[in-house]
Amino acid sequence: MSFAFRVQGSRATRGPAPLSLALSVTATEITVDVGGVPPDQSANLDTNAGEVDSVAAASGGDGSYSYAWTITETDDNNISPASCAVLATGTQNAARYNTATFRVTQPALISGGVPIEPPPRFQEATYRLRCTVTDGNSDTATADYTVLIVGA
Repeated sequence: MSFAFRVQGSRATRGPAPLSLALSVTATEITVDVGGVPPDQSANLDTNAGEVDSVAAASGGDGSYSYAWTITETDDNNISPASCAVLATGTQNAARYNTATFRVTQPALISGGVPIEPPPRFQEATYRLRCTVTDGNSDTATADYTVLIVGA
């Protein structure tokens, strides 16, 4: 059994540990085969549910927890109109988050038999998945998970 102490004035008192949150996985890289798209065609390439997978473990606080996940694109290093977007956010209110999927759009590299310049190639996009846990006292803690989508 462990105890936490709170400081009130100049003396410490026993109390619950402060709310904290840890993730089982904090970074994932997903490679998407954009090189497999014929140069005179465009394609949407989707990732699969389960490729992004992390479990949030809360501790401390009052012991009752609710979870909320958000997804934010933090970097998009592509030559337009190549892009990446969240295809489905999936279930966002559970400790385990493994249902998000992404869609890479790879445009044609050749139009009318002539190469497009600059070539619109998907390179990479970065997403921050943030889990926020809230306990019964309305205290919160957050942890971040980075997902890098890379074109190959």
